[in-house]
Amino acid sequence: MKPLLALLLALLIPAIAPADSPTNKPSNAPPISQQVRDVYRLWADAFEKRDLDGMMSHYDRAMHFSMQGQPDQNFEQVRASFVQDFAARDKGDAWRFNIEKVYATENQATVIGIWEYLLKGRSGKRETSLRIRSVDVLQRRDGRLKIVHTVNYPIASDTP
Repeated sequence: MKPLLALLLALLIPAIAPADSPTNKPSNAPPISQQVRDVYRLWADAFEKRDLDGMMSHYDRAMHFSMQGQPDQNFEQVRASFVQDFAARDKGDAWRFNIEKVYATENQATVIGIWEYLLKGRSGKRETSLRIRSVDVLQRRDGRLKIVHTVNYPIASDTP
């Protein structure tokens, strides 16, 4: 547990400034919190359309993905995982991201939130089948915020 805590602190300490303070955004850009929300909204839209390139455009090519209980993955491994996921799942599935906290500077954001995987239930309505806590670090690359590191772990179904 100590290595995970050390990693989280290392990621959070450089990004202590509150989101959208006047010195934290380029003069012609939307507020950093809006830029962060846009990354996750566009990623989820691309997932629903099965637009793999659209999804992957939100990750830096040097990204690092960690999921509790699984080997860490790089960009190409994450891409391959989504190819397999698309082949195995129904087209109506979706991800929803609920942002809980954003710590941001002009060129970096640390985002804490919960991903919910939605499947079509027997009634035809989407139902949450999986919840994942996520701590993501986004950095500005070529003028855009991109995910460079993500640490994830599943949340028990009885946990709020």
